[in-house]
This record gives sequence, structure tokens and C-alpha cells, in this order.
Amino acid sequence: MRVVSAVAILILAAACSGGDDVSGLWETPTDVAPITAGALSGDVPVRFRLAAAQYGKDVSGVLLLYSDDLFHTLEACRYLENAEVKSGHLLFSIAGAGEEDDLAVDLLLGDRDGDEALEGLITGQDKPVPMLLVGKGDAGNIHEEGLDLGCPQR
Repeated sequence: MRVVSAVAILILAAACSGGDDVSGLWETPTDVAPITAGALSGDVPVRFRLAAAQYGKDVSGVLLLYSDDLFHTLEACRYLENAEVKSGHLLFSIAGAGEEDDLAVDLLLGDRDGDEALEGLITGQDKPVPMLLVGKGDAGNIHEEGLDLGCPQR
């Protein structure tokens, strides 16, 4: 009976955990030029940092936009809304800038030069904004990067 219970627990755990886990810290690679994210970044070229924690298909986290290569000068910070992993895609919305409606983000989980990567677009502004992020750490490192603090007050 114990063997049956253990097998049932393993099957349930495997069914609940997807192969597409986006938990962790993700950043724009240093070999990719900063991107102007329109009104979202005040038309300043930025690098993106995403801190995400996945629970089943649901995801929580923050998207931070930095105007320097060392991720020190924060230009904007947005909480992920309606975030989920679906068919290998991380889908979420973020608040726009000023009076903009929410912006939609669709990132495909894949590989870039042997590293896990998320690549896609932010849509909802005049022009879509491309985003490429590579994995920089696991879920255990997220809290050191400030996910537990959310968006810093400015």
C-alpha cells in the first residue's frame, strides 16, 4: 500500500510541475544592445531584468528596466499581472506608462548559446518592443535580487 501511495504522489507531483519552469532571475544579455521601450522607459534605452516565481502554471514577479549595463540605474518597475506559462510561453501583462492601457508580453522559453532564454515582444504601444532574456539564477537567488521587496519606491 505504501508503494502505491508513493507512486501516486510522484505521478501527482509530475503532473503539477511543468517542464517549462520560468522561476528565477532573467536579464538582457550584455552582448545585446539596450532597447528603447517607448513610453514605458521614457524613451530611454534600457536592459530588462525579470524576477519570477512559478507556482504550477501561475507566475508572479516583477519586470525592472535599467538604463545602464550593470543594472544599477532603475528607470521603471512593473509587477507581472495575469502571468502564466502556457505551451512553452510566459504570458503576462504589465501596467503601461501614464494613461496607456496594460501592455501584453509574450515570451517563448528556449535556448540561446546553451543558456535558457526567454524571447518575444511587449505589445500594446505604438510599436512592439523586442525582449530577450537569459537565465541568471534559480528561484533560490530571486529574493537576494529584491523580488520580496517588489518595485522599489522612487
